[in-house]
Amino acid sequence: MPWSSFLTHCGVSLNRRFWLWVEEDGDCWVWTGDVTAGGYGTWDHDVVHRVAYREMVAEIPAGYEVDHLCRNTRCVKPDHLEAVPPRVNKNRIVNKGRPKGVRSGN
Repeated sequence: MPWSSFLTHCGVSLNRRFWLWVEEDGDCWVWTGDVTAGGYGTWDHDVVHRVAYREMVAEIPAGYEVDHLCRNTRCVKPDHLEAVPPRVNKNRIVNKGRPKGVRSGN
């Protein structure tokens, strides 16, 4: 289902301006706006994958990080995001490789 249909279906309340910066790219919903030096999309003083997760999935538990299961740091598709403890996120980077767009040391 295209992201626009998904959003309409779910009644997502996230500001419409946010979605103007998202494009479908294969299976991912990719942020096309501002990006940090580390390759993460930013919007309204936050990283976009955390904004999307909070809005479309659930609040992020305290101390948790949002991992990109697709390894694309600009992806905001809810199916591709998972809140995990930092240790799990770090282990996935080691086992699956660094997410796309992230430089070593960031």
